[in-house]
Amino acid sequence: MKKFEKILICSDLDGTLRNSKAVISPENIKAINYFKQRGGLFTLSTGRNYKYTEELKKEGLFINTAFIALNGAMIYDPQNKKILYENPMNKEKLGDIEGFVRENDQFLEGITIHTENSFDNFEYLTKDSKLYKIVFVTKDTQCTKIVKERLKNRYSAEDFFITTSWPMGIEILDKKSTKGECVKIIKNYIDDDIEKIICVGDYENDITMLKAADVSYAVANAICEVKDAADFVTVSNDENAIAKIIEELERTIK
Repeated sequence: MKKFEKILICSDLDGTLRNSKAVISPENIKAINYFKQRGGLFTLSTGRNYKYTEELKKEGLFINTAFIALNGAMIYDPQNKKILYENPMNKEKLGDIEGFVRENDQFLEGITIHTENSFDNFEYLTKDSKLYKIVFVTKDTQCTKIVKERLKNRYSAEDFFITTSWPMGIEILDKKSTKGECVKIIKNYIDDDIEKIICVGDYENDITMLKAADVSYAVANAICEVKDAADFVTVSNDENAIAKIIEELERTIK
């Protein structure tokens, strides 16, 4: 049995694996490759579309198991280029979401609507489109607080999951479209050989994932709520946090 066999590391991308210059460091790439060569499984859990796995390859990062996309609305198999799980929103329950955007226009820089593709205008949203999430980009952190509170007052937690992904980014998804839900699906239904899942994150949308993990880490640059939810706090994203976690993991394995 290889050293890291049956262990999955699931990392957030921006603010966690990527440093503050939006780069995946050579140190992290080297450590991830070392981890995979010795039997480990490495994946990302990100707000990006599943197609982004191809862009990651250009940076030297190859995912070797199921990839969590769109903040938990989809799980994708990059090896076989196949969607394994998807959970779009019920568009009818959203009601007049265009009206909500108009009512809050003074607080917003823009929106991104994620279906099979991404766009910034509801005119492209058809009856047959699968709507995975909507991202609201606000003008500042105070605007984020206002818009998030208004979304929560308008849309029930029984139907929707509303979270922040960065200080000026709010997302609304189906209530089961969370990173944590996808971690459970990967372990219980996609790869039941996994014995330990290690999750790493930095922002509010990562909290469900940290709670679903067997072992969880917040990077040092994470917000306080994430540090409180994690088992451990590691170094920052500018200090090769994933490489540090793999190094510590190796020391625990005899």
